[in-house]
Amino acid sequence: MFAALGVSLVFTFCYATLAARSARARQILIPLLDVLQSVPILGFLAFTVTFFLALFPGRILGGELAAIFTIFTSQAWNMTLGMYQSLRAVPSELDEAPAALA
Repeated sequence: MFAALGVSLVFTFCYATLAARSARARQILIPLLDVLQSVPILGFLAFTVTFFLALFPGRILGGELAAIFTIFTSQAWNMTLGMYQSLRAVPSELDEAPAALA
């Protein structure tokens, strides 16, 4: 669970920051995130479990990676959209203040 949380945090910080800071990236990343969020986890669970088990045949690592991926997909979308909205809500004056002090 901690591995999935760590991957979700890294994904959130990178993806949301890029989407909030770049208008061109925002046009692609936010609709893509909305589409991925709308797919239920159970809709692709069978495919991902089969994929990860086939990737590591006869080892428990495949099942563990499938669980990590499932936990990641259940929490990353909400975290990313929340951080994206938080970054977009920061007034431009607050972004300019540190540059004025330097």
